[in-house]
Amino acid sequence: MAKAANSKRKTQRGKAKPKRAVALRLSAASVRKNSLPTATPFDDANSGKEMLRSMSGIMKAYIELPSRLLQCRTPLGVWREQALLAGRVFDLLERSVHPERSPRA
Repeated sequence: MAKAANSKRKTQRGKAKPKRAVALRLSAASVRKNSLPTATPFDDANSGKEMLRSMSGIMKAYIELPSRLLQCRTPLGVWREQALLAGRVFDLLERSVHPERSPRA
């Protein structure tokens, strides 16, 4: 067997130069300048109640789904129930985000 020749050349494979650490900015102006808007649809006092109402309504709709699907006679009926479920879920979520737009039934 032939031994590999010793080369005097050193290879730099896979060795990257370490980057310098950057100090964190401590001024509040730089944080405010780059921050996201603080106003969200859930800022008011009733947002927790609205979100709980919508989540309980969504859970109720999902719990009712198997019994509704058992009552379907055709594939079109199954599709209709799935579409109604999606409509209920989106309606409940819209009510929780914008309670002033949709009146509560």
